[in-house]
This record gives sequence, C-alpha cells and structure tokens, in this order.
Amino acid sequence: LQDHDLGLLIIRVFVGAAMMAYGVSKFLHGADGKSTVETLTSIGKSMDYVGIHFGYLFFGFVSALTEVMGGFMILAGFLFRPAAALLAFNMLIATIFVTHQLDASQGKTFVQMAMHPLSLMGIFLGLLFAGPGKWSIQKH
Repeated sequence: LQDHDLGLLIIRVFVGAAMMAYGVSKFLHGADGKSTVETLTSIGKSMDYVGIHFGYLFFGFVSALTEVMGGFMILAGFLFRPAAALLAFNMLIATIFVTHQLDASQGKTFVQMAMHPLSLMGIFLGLLFAGPGKWSIQKH
C-alpha cells in the first residue's frame, strides 16, 4: 500500500489539529496559572533571543494566532506553503527559547526540552517542500 497523498493528508490532519490546540489553549486559559495576557507576553519575550526587545504582547499574540490559523491552513491545505513557513519559523523561535531555558529547567536535558519544537520545525519544513497533496482545498 503506497499513497503519498493519503500520507500527507494524515500528517496534515494530525499536526494541524495539534497546532490549533496549542494556540487555542494559549488564548483560552493561559499557562501555569497565568492570565492569557501574561502568557502571551511571556511567549513574546522569546523574541529577546533574536534581538527584538519590544512588543512582547504583540509577538506572543502573533505566535499563538500563527499556531491556530496556521494549524487550520495546514489541516485544510489552504495557503499551505506560507502557513508551513510561518509555523517552521514559530518552532525555530520556540526551539531557541527552550534551549535558553535549560539552566532553569531543573535538570532537564536538551532532548527533553528542545526536541519537540525542533521536530515540529522539521515537519513543517518537510511539508513546505512536499506541498499539501491532492486532497486539499488549494488546487495546484
């Protein structure tokens, strides 16, 4: 059994839904007992590691919105490549952020902290080049 388009569809549905869930949770109830604004501001502070030291709430909002809307676009196969590129960048920033958190991570290793966002970045880069497949809203 070999069907590349079915394989792409399965990846798109599961990864897209997961990204949507990550983003929605940041908007609905924050993280670690923080308010949504505190959570988004904290996420936005990740931009410190790439030399941007302002607009933390804005960048946190854009990051969470990218996860929700980008996840939906990946799932649906609509504006697929721009969504994959934005999500890959989002995961790059997440990887940089968690790598810088290793000292404060109470003994967690690089693998425990960074492999999840790094793996997602690899998936989105692969999808960027593979395209959405024939079962998508976007027609080639």
